[in-house]
Formats: sequence, C-alpha cells, structure tokens
Amino acid sequence: MDFDNFLEAEYILPNNLMGKQTAIIYTRVSTRQQIKGVALQRQHENCSDFAEQSGLTVVGVYEDAGVCGNSYLSRPALESALLDLEVGVAEVLIVEDFCRISQNREHLTSIRNRVLSAGAVLVFSEDYHIGSPSYELQQQMNQSLQEYKRAILEAGILELYSGCV
Repeated sequence: MDFDNFLEAEYILPNNLMGKQTAIIYTRVSTRQQIKGVALQRQHENCSDFAEQSGLTVVGVYEDAGVCGNSYLSRPALESALLDLEVGVAEVLIVEDFCRISQNREHLTSIRNRVLSAGAVLVFSEDYHIGSPSYELQQQMNQSLQEYKRAILEAGILELYSGCV
C-alpha cells in the first residue's frame, strides 16, 4: 500500500465507543530527534481523524515530548490525561498505538485499569486504521484463531465418528 493511500484509509469503529461523546488524545515521543520531526504531529492527526470518524469531540490533547516511556509515573501529560478521565472530563482516551503508552505489560495494564475504573475506554487508533500494519496483524491473528477453532471442532467431530463403527 502506498503512503498516500495509507493516510486516506478509513477506520473500523470499535463497539465499545457506543454512547461515548468526548475524548482525550495522548501523544508521546522519547527522543529530541523525534521532537524535531513529524512524529507528534502524525500521532495527533491520526488520533484526531479517528475521533472525527468516531463522532467524538476532542476535549483535550496531552503531549509528552522527549519523555521516555519506561515509567508511566514520570510522564506529566499522561498523568494529567488519566486524572481528567477519572474526574469525568472525557470518556475515551485515544492513543495512536500501545507503544506510546508503554511497552511494559505491567505499566500498560495499570494504565488500562485506571481508564476502565474511571468508566472510560482506551483506544489505540492504529488498531482500527484499515491497512495499517497493526490492523493487518490483528486481522491475520483473528483469521488464524478461526482456522484453529475450526480444526479443533473438526478433530472433535472426527474423534466422535472414529469411535462409531
């Protein structure tokens, strides 16, 4: 897929956004080089496009520029976004992909639990961006799981018939 068509791709909207109206966008880069580049702008645009196509009103944008993702407790913008979710300023936290939140499973789980405890939803826009590598990976994994389930079902049926002669 060429880059221009990738940017124009639409999103598949997740069911857990039903009834949600407001969103916060969170972006992060960790290096000075990324701050000077277009990474933050790209993240913001992707998240904004997702919000627009989802019918969500963006009520806040939080950015941690040049902040390492090793510890989510040391990121002031992320903490502010989570606090705003906890007091009901917004119902959805939109992040481009999970790496912007954390590559540490424990931290990601803690953040997700805070979002869920606030009655909000955490969405990674790339997971729903048709044609993105993340979307394609999820589709392939879902297809593989369906093939696996079908094989298990067929094996079970064959076992039933093999016992009946």
